[in-house]
Amino acid sequence: MVGPKFPIDWNRVLDVLFALLSVARELIEILKLWLGA
Repeated sequence: MVGPKFPIDWNRVLDVLFALLSVARELIEILKLWLGA
């Protein structure tokens, strides 16, 4: 983990969060289709 010397890059954090959200949505859609089949 980075120490307090390095400020958090919130833009990068938000990018990662949005990427994870979109991936999670895709997985949920795939699971819905798979379970519904």
